[in-house]
Amino acid sequence: MEKEKLLLVNERGEDITNEWTFPSSPQETRKYEIYSDLWLKGYFISSGMKFGADYLVYPGDPNLFHATFIVRVVDANEEIPCVDIVRFCRLAVNVKKQPVLASLSSHPSYCLLSWEGIS
Repeated sequence: MEKEKLLLVNERGEDITNEWTFPSSPQETRKYEIYSDLWLKGYFISSGMKFGADYLVYPGDPNLFHATFIVRVVDANEEIPCVDIVRFCRLAVNVKKQPVLASLSSHPSYCLLSWEGIS
């Protein structure tokens, strides 16, 4: 299915579509594709910046629900140091969210991480 193109206009009604450069990098493209995929699946998404992630994902309207997932978008070929995974999981558990690593190869894919502390 071909995506529709968005027409962007300025306050004078002039077409400025060609001035819009987003996404302009591979990382921005990955983030955009993951965002779009989650949105099409019916999730609500907000910035995860205050938690050191890319997105917070809600099962419904953020005014009515708490975020269920905290998502970090990564390159499918990127090696992630173990300490970064531990840090991400511990943070997610402390804010009562499920940590997810999202990547894009031919299609979006998600890795839900499970973290259990030592008792």
